[in-house]
Amino acid sequence: MKITDYDKLPLEKNDDKVLHIYTRISSELQRDGTSLGDQKRLGIEKSIELGFTTEKVRGYKLWNEEVASSNYEDFGNRPVMYELLNTIESGTIEHLYAFDDDRLSRNEQTQFEIKTALTKNTVTLYTNKSTTDFENPTDRLIKSVFDAFASYENQMRSIRTRMGRVARVKEGFWYGAPPPYGYEIKDKKLSIHPEESKWVQFMFKSFASGKRQVDIKSELDKNGVIARRGSLFNVGSINRLFDNTHYKGFFTFKDSLGGETLTIQCPSFIDELLWEQVADKKKKILERKNQNARTTNFYLLRDLLVCECGTKMSGRIAPLRGEKHYFCANKTRMWKNSGIPESEKWKRGKVGDYGCNNTKSMNIDLTDEFVWKNVKDTISKSSILKKEFKDEYLGKVKTYKSYTREMGLEDKKITRHQKELIQIDKTLGDVEASYRMGEYDSEDTFNQIKHNLRDRRTKVLAALESSRGQKKTIVDERKWVDWIKKFGDQIDNKKFKSPEVHKEYLMGLIDKIEVSLNQETLEHEFHIFYNLPIVDDGIKYKNNQKKSSGYSIVEGGYQGDFVLPKLEVRGRKKKAV
Repeated sequence: MKITDYDKLPLEKNDDKVLHIYTRISSELQRDGTSLGDQKRLGIEKSIELGFTTEKVRGYKLWNEEVASSNYEDFGNRPVMYELLNTIESGTIEHLYAFDDDRLSRNEQTQFEIKTALTKNTVTLYTNKSTTDFENPTDRLIKSVFDAFASYENQMRSIRTRMGRVARVKEGFWYGAPPPYGYEIKDKKLSIHPEESKWVQFMFKSFASGKRQVDIKSELDKNGVIARRGSLFNVGSINRLFDNTHYKGFFTFKDSLGGETLTIQCPSFIDELLWEQVADKKKKILERKNQNARTTNFYLLRDLLVCECGTKMSGRIAPLRGEKHYFCANKTRMWKNSGIPESEKWKRGKVGDYGCNNTKSMNIDLTDEFVWKNVKDTISKSSILKKEFKDEYLGKVKTYKSYTREMGLEDKKITRHQKELIQIDKTLGDVEASYRMGEYDSEDTFNQIKHNLRDRRTKVLAALESSRGQKKTIVDERKWVDWIKKFGDQIDNKKFKSPEVHKEYLMGLIDKIEVSLNQETLEHEFHIFYNLPIVDDGIKYKNNQKKSSGYSIVEGGYQGDFVLPKLEVRGRKKKAV
């Protein structure tokens, strides 16, 4: 009777006379000649040998994982093994065959989980070389020793492979990834591609001579030049190509496991002068873009204003039309992409239907004036920022050394808590494994230990969050002290040498300014959030009749509110109503 004929027989209904056959191959394991078919055949022969399979009944069940890499032992990548383990845990499997232990797992932790399940459920494991009865202590010991050697050998194999790869890279051999555009692999080494290298040179020379990347792309497209991935070049890929150091004769190779970064020489076809010309031009373009991104116009409040929809507000100036506005960029984007007919877009509030109700922009000069007026008024009334308190406050604050020491202490606490959490999680895993191995006298003992560990974990996690919060408090306090020291002389007179310093002053004083549009009055409502409780704060004297007896500061609120008046249009002039 042929081996393949046994598949047609009915399956033996008696669980203790069924051999469960697990098969798997990986790219590495294919080298030993044991294909999936070979593994299945050997498993069936073992079932026949045991007397489970006869000419009348099939005494085996196949669990075929097919191709699953031994390098990634996550059960999520091995669904058949996951299902097999669940079946073992149900107690319906008594006999299991695998060609060798490597087919089950080469990873210590995964191997331990599998062995735990086999031991707990008294499953006999058959391999091509041996039989392991997990009820027998001697068999369990021998199995553990062989597993340790197998795991060690696997780890050493990985180390040797990595070290060999690094050594070959040092000798100039290519490490296996697709070569950069402009190169090809000859004799396992990087070599200049005659045709591609000409186009790389063309791109460098064109850009250095003043051509834009988009013009270079157009020329490449006309000539049918294809990038490495089989598509046309785009502006982004051209830009990245200008940063590729291969072209000037070297590249870096990082050995992530060994922690070593190597600089490897390779053939070059872009001279140093041309490379520097391109790099210099890219730098100038980037600087110009950064300037444009921030615009040449100064916006006092742009980094503070936040629209009611949560978007930071932007500024725009059109001198020819006399328009200077803060506006919600998100509203503008939605307006363009809303699909509203052009004939309807003039209707105020229409965009609000699409997510943002702030449909009116704000005059920059008017907004800056009124915000600053409101801030000055708050500052002038604030006891916290008055000179007598400022001097006293700065006289009592901690030194930088103190702040550094306190932050260092919190950092140590954070590290200690994190290490303890890792240890608790590891212990929970060990306890679970020990329970499955039957090392606890009762389930109640196991549950109590697990409860205590989880309770401790909750407390450590709370302590960790507390330390993180305390560290943030220290950082915020130091920032505030820095601000007072820098602007202490300007708290009273509010005079600034430049608009930039003026803005820095506000950025230190204010967290954010939320802006919403009242749909009834069409006026903008402002909510200023300060970094200190200076809104309507005050001084409380110990003795009102004798103020020299001392005082305390009564904290106010963090939020100040005001409404920006509408502009009244008269001819060409606009003024606040």
